[in-house]
Amino acid sequence: MSVEQAGGSDFGTRKAFRYLVSEQLRLAKAGWRWLLAYMVIVTGAYWYLDVYLWDNSGLYALCNLITWGLGYVLFVGLLQAGDYRAHGEYSGIGTYFVLGIVIGIPVAVGLVLLILLGVYLLMRWLPAYAR
Repeated sequence: MSVEQAGGSDFGTRKAFRYLVSEQLRLAKAGWRWLLAYMVIVTGAYWYLDVYLWDNSGLYALCNLITWGLGYVLFVGLLQAGDYRAHGEYSGIGTYFVLGIVIGIPVAVGLVLLILLGVYLLMRWLPAYAR
C-alpha cells in the first residue's frame, strides 16, 4: 500500500513543515526586538554569574526564576508582535506556568525513559561486539 493510499502524503508533510518554518520566520521578524532583549538580558546575567559569582547557587536560583518570568514576557511580546492574540484576550502567568508543567513533565519522563532504555539496550548489546 502506498503512502497516498494510506491517507497521507509526503507532499502534505513537506507543505506543513514549510508552513511552520515560514510562521517561525515571520514571528522572528515581527518580534526581533523581544528576542534580542531576551537574549541580551539572559545571556548577560548568566555570563556575569559564571565569571564572577560561580559559587553562589542562590543567585543562580534567583536568575532561573527571573529567566522563567522573562520567558513569559517574551511569550506575550511575541504573541502581540505576531498578532496571535485573538481579540486582545489575555492569558495570565498562571496559564503559562500550568502549560509549562503540563508539557514539561511528559517531556522529562519521555527523556528519562528513552535514555534509560537506550542505556539498557547498549549494555545488553555490547557483548555482540566480542562475538
